[in-house]
Parts: sequence; structure tokens; C-alpha cells
Amino acid sequence: MRELTELPILRKEFIIDPLQIYESFFIGADLVLLIAAILDNEQLESFLTLCRELKLEVIVEVHNLDELERVLKTEAEIIGINNRDLNDFSVDLKTTTELTKELKRLGQRDNHYLIAESGIKTREDIDFLKEIGVDGVLIGETLMKAESPAAKVKELGLP
Repeated sequence: MRELTELPILRKEFIIDPLQIYESFFIGADLVLLIAAILDNEQLESFLTLCRELKLEVIVEVHNLDELERVLKTEAEIIGINNRDLNDFSVDLKTTTELTKELKRLGQRDNHYLIAESGIKTREDIDFLKEIGVDGVLIGETLMKAESPAAKVKELGLP
């Protein structure tokens, strides 16, 4: 993909081994996704350090308050709030609302770039997320299911 675009490339998969971070670097990824739910504190810290050494950006994904609190103890700069409940796979944008409020309450909102993930289907969803203070969105399923992903991007009002 690196040969086809100058846009940032995210390696979005279940990273559980440092080798995958090295692979990401060598295949030309610009950033990786680290999922707090599947990494313990030591792995999270170690993987963040390795990414920093390789000059890879990191989105650290959280699903709930416990994971957010763990991530706030790290040097993570980009936090992705995934609106999908991993127990039943339901999706609710209120997850982003609640965790964004918690970041503000803790005085941590301005210290992180915040990305909403999962369940973003309409322009209204994006407008709502902007209104609550999200900096960016990660959209996968909506684009994958669209008959024309390019048209869907335009419909969503994305650049």
C-alpha cells in the first residue's frame, strides 16, 4: 500500500507481539493500533516504547473506563474510543460521550488526540462526535459495506 499512497497507513489488527510492530515498520505503516483490552500494562508500555523508537504513531484503543484509566498512566498520545462492546458486540456512541466526559473531568482531555471508533454510519454521527469534542473518527465497517466507499466518504463529509 505504501507505494500506492502518501496518506497515513494504519496497521489495524490484534498486535500481541513486538514482531508485529517491526513488521508494521518494515511494510511502511505510519501507525499501529494497540488494544488495551488484550494487552497487560507491561506489554502496553513496552509496545509504546518500541513504537516511539521506530517513529510509529500509536492509537491506543479503549472500550471502557477501566481501560481508559490504565492508558492514562502511559505516554499514549492518541486514544481511540471503541463504541463496540466486546461482550455482546453491540455498538453505542454513548461510550465515546461518557469517556470523553471522564477525560475532561480528569483534566486530561487536552493532553490527548481523541478518535471515535465503531458505529459511525452517518454525517449526523460525525457531527455529534465533533460536537462532543472528538478529534477524528476511524470508520471501517460502514465503508466496507458501502456499495461505493468513495461515495460514502463524500456522504459522510470526509476529506
